[in-house]
Amino acid sequence: MSGQKSAICTKRFVEMQPADKQKKLLSYLSPTGQEQYQKLPKLQTTPLEDLELSGLLGKIHPSHFVSILSPLAHEVKVAYLSALSHHLRNELANLLSITDSFYEYTPEFREVILEKILSLLSEGQPSILPFSYFPDHPLLCLVKADGIEISTLCCFLGLFDLADEIRTLIDGKLLKKLEEALSPDELSLIGEISSKRMGKVPFGKIGLSHWNGEVHLLRGVIKERGINRLAKALCQSFSDLIWMVEHIMDAKMKMEFQRYRVEMGDRKQVDLLIEQVKFCWDKVCIHSH
Repeated sequence: MSGQKSAICTKRFVEMQPADKQKKLLSYLSPTGQEQYQKLPKLQTTPLEDLELSGLLGKIHPSHFVSILSPLAHEVKVAYLSALSHHLRNELANLLSITDSFYEYTPEFREVILEKILSLLSEGQPSILPFSYFPDHPLLCLVKADGIEISTLCCFLGLFDLADEIRTLIDGKLLKKLEEALSPDELSLIGEISSKRMGKVPFGKIGLSHWNGEVHLLRGVIKERGINRLAKALCQSFSDLIWMVEHIMDAKMKMEFQRYRVEMGDRKQVDLLIEQVKFCWDKVCIHSH
C-alpha cells in the first residue's frame, strides 16, 4: 500500500516538471524501473482541489469519530475534540455526552492533534494522499459528496435491481403497492432505467413476489442492493478513493460496503456498474440542489 502511494507521489512530482526535466529524471531509472513507471495509474489531467486537514476531517461521518474516541479516557476525548471545527466538535460532544469547556490551541499544535486523529481513523495505515494525487478514475466525483448524498446515491442505485425485477412482475396488486411505496422521483428513475436499457449486471433477485407490503423493509433492501453496486463499482479503484467513500458514509454503511467489496472478474461488468453510479450521481446532484 505505502509502496504504491510512494510511486504515485513520485509520478506526480515528475509530471509537474518541464518535459526536458521529466526525460532526464526518468533516465536515472533502470530499464525495469522505467517499465514499472509506465505501468503506474494515469494521474488526473485537471486535479481535484485539495482540502486542508480540518476540511478533510469535516467530510468524515461523525459515527467514525465516535468509534475511535469512545474507548479513550475522558480527558483525551476533550483534547481531541478541542482541535476539531466548532460544528463537528459540538456534534461529537453531544454524541459522546461531553459538557466540558474545550482547549484553545496554537495553529501548529492543532495541526499535530488533527494528524493524530487522522492516524487513528486510518487504523495504522499510511494517511490518505491529497485529492490532487489520486489516480484518475470516473468516480472521483464521489469525494465531493457528503453522507446524505452517498446514502441517496445507494438508494438510487438499488433501483436498478428493482427495475430488473419489475419487468417480470404480473401481479397487478403488487405493482400497485410498489407505486404507493415509492416516491415520484424514484418511479421516474425506474422508468428511465428501463427505457435506457443501460445493461444488466446479474445479481440475485430481490424476491418481490414474497414482499409483505412493509415499506421500510423494501427501502432497506433497495439501499443494501445499492451499496452492493457501489462497492463492486469501486472494487478495483485506488485505495484512498475507497477509504474516502467509506468514511463519508456512516459506520454501519461502511460495514455493509466492505462486505460487498469483492472484486468482479469481468471488467466489462465493473465498467457497466461505474456507468450506473455516474448516472445515479447526476440524479443525486439534481436532487440535492
